[in-house]
Amino acid sequence: FAAKLNREMVELEQLDAEDAELLAGLLADHVRLTGSAVAERVLADWPDQVGRFKRVMPRDYARVLGVMKRAEAEGLDEAATLDRVMEASRG
Repeated sequence: FAAKLNREMVELEQLDAEDAELLAGLLADHVRLTGSAVAERVLADWPDQVGRFKRVMPRDYARVLGVMKRAEAEGLDEAATLDRVMEASRG
């Protein structure tokens, strides 16, 4: 899988705790709705399985998220934040 990614456009990242919790919840819903034996096995061994999952993050999106986070930390209003995002998206 990793060998087929366009590394110029995306990064392959480990899941953070929030993502891992979300994924476990989605898998639990999937088991409940479909009876999936595979998802059930993954959840039964979750501490060992969670490390096998990765997040594919588009670089441009990551840059915009970073700009938004810094703007929020600086207390910028929505218009100023949008200006910063537009600047960042131009490269």
